[in-house]
Amino acid sequence: MGNTNASYKFVRILDNTFKTLAKNKIKAKRFRSDAAAYQSDVLNYCEDNGITYFIRANAAGFSSELLQIKDESNKKPKKNEVRWKKVVLRKKNGKEITAEVASLYLRPADTKEVVHFAVQRTRKTTKRKYDDESTVVQKGHGYVYRAVVTNQMRWNAQRIINYYNERGEYAENAIKDLKRNWNWRYPGSYCMESSTA
Repeated sequence: MGNTNASYKFVRILDNTFKTLAKNKIKAKRFRSDAAAYQSDVLNYCEDNGITYFIRANAAGFSSELLQIKDESNKKPKKNEVRWKKVVLRKKNGKEITAEVASLYLRPADTKEVVHFAVQRTRKTTKRKYDDESTVVQKGHGYVYRAVVTNQMRWNAQRIINYYNERGEYAENAIKDLKRNWNWRYPGSYCMESSTA
């Protein structure tokens, strides 16, 4: 193994995980993952096996569609017009965390089905050195865009984003805190860093 990319042989790992769960009589209906799983073969695997997935999508892949979403307005929308909607995603320390959300229905390259992209945008206030590749900043617009791709077509964008954000939030943030605030590095591999926390 060593230092391999998180997306390496993801379908094999996913298949092994679901087979192990089934052997132990555990029925898994949903799967959440970071952008490492945003691959056509993973989306197709989940579709073929009846698994509902929620995966951080690389928003750069559909940035032109993002710019077509209209600002929220009281005017009646045109046919097939998509608009941003301001919502409260959660409360943190008594303060409301808001974002604008929208839904796009697209068929990613090499996939079998049209899927639901729950997209959020927030005003960019400061440059953060740790924004990852799943974050798109459109120059001149002052927004940060993030997306979650899912085959869950009945939920609205806000519910999808909130459900996705529950994904290991505390464990992942603990690892980030160790890395950023304490300059923590474990000799060896990134896998060791993640498994130690």
